[in-house]
Amino acid sequence: MKAFLAGLCLPLLLAALLGCAGRARPAAVEDFLELCAAADDFTLTSSAQFFDITPGDLFSSTSCQIFKDGFGCESYLLKGREIRRLGSGFGGYGLSCAEPCDLGGAPGLIYAYSFGSGMHRAQVAVLNLETLEESVLDYAFFQGELLLKRQSSTRFGLYSAEAALGLSGETDFAKLPLRQGELLGEITLEGGAATLLPAEVSSPS
Repeated sequence: MKAFLAGLCLPLLLAALLGCAGRARPAAVEDFLELCAAADDFTLTSSAQFFDITPGDLFSSTSCQIFKDGFGCESYLLKGREIRRLGSGFGGYGLSCAEPCDLGGAPGLIYAYSFGSGMHRAQVAVLNLETLEESVLDYAFFQGELLLKRQSSTRFGLYSAEAALGLSGETDFAKLPLRQGELLGEITLEGGAATLLPAEVSSPS
């Protein structure tokens, strides 16, 4: 029955998302939840409360969107009908920032997130938006959150950050406000691979 209903609803949903003249429009939270319900391998908890936290230029450049559960702190990328979890949010704040990037000619997404019940940690990952393969940097920050600042499509400053809760009402854990801290280093993307150069090396005195 679930597959039958999905077969009836999904064509209508996709047509609505494409809009007039075949132009894609952003999916609403309700559209995202319908796609989740139709996916056989995707289960939402009853307490999930999703928000669209897509960075301003991500949809215009890739037609991808990001939805985050403000309660459970898990985040998901929506690409057409495909849904891909971004990092992890269990025991932490989940996705804290995301930026489109260039992975050697392929469109990508670089993002920071925090997790860890008992031992809070923040990490950075890169997602290839063509293959939906995720690569996690071999680096963990244990003193708070991480913030990425775009320098170019292949270079990003990496900063420590503090979660500034209480600034955005019910979406605090979804659109997590951050206070920027010190520069930790610079991330460069070469041929799709991410490399972190520590601040003391990338910014000599």
